[in-house]
Amino acid sequence: MASIKSLDRFVEQLERLAALGKEVKELGEAVEKHEASALAHLLERIKPVMEYIDGPITTREEWVASDNPRDKQTFYYKEPGIVLVNNFESTVRDAHGRMVYSGYKIIYTRSGKLVQLDRRGTWSEGEHDTFWSSEAHEIELTPELASRHLPECVASIVAAIERAVHTHRQRREELARRLRLLRAIARALETGRLPPEGGESGEMPMAGGKAAAG
Repeated sequence: MASIKSLDRFVEQLERLAALGKEVKELGEAVEKHEASALAHLLERIKPVMEYIDGPITTREEWVASDNPRDKQTFYYKEPGIVLVNNFESTVRDAHGRMVYSGYKIIYTRSGKLVQLDRRGTWSEGEHDTFWSSEAHEIELTPELASRHLPECVASIVAAIERAVHTHRQRREELARRLRLLRAIARALETGRLPPEGGESGEMPMAGGKAAAG
């Protein structure tokens, strides 16, 4: 039979749990709210530059389409975007020995939509019986989504921006080089004289390695 001391401890711990549970619940709701708000602000901030950082979204991985490289196909979503979440839920073997894969992607499109792409497929090792299906549907940015995926979303956004910065730096240098060459060509056509080798363009090859005489 429980002692009075044990009952007192039971009541004490029960009251402590009730207070702690309420506090944890309120903190959890506040955190979820702020996580959703933070992700929404991040997506809103990158929307004006999406055309510089997005790209084609693969809906079916090319490497699992077939064992024969000539038969491989790649399918894309109808709108460019960036992949925020790439989730591989499971890869298991069914009763017939086929590998069964399921997973999903969450993408942010150029038009500012969140889209979940559900994927499912089966294949057999050494046999040409691959089957894949994918289904896309728009989703809302919910506190639950942000709570589950915020770190991965932030990492994906940062990585996409860093790739875009690198690509655009290279593209800027290439375009500037071509523009210098075009300007040199325009001057040469106007004056009838080619610029000296190693001049402003630095790109115009001279016959025999020498500048043409005027």
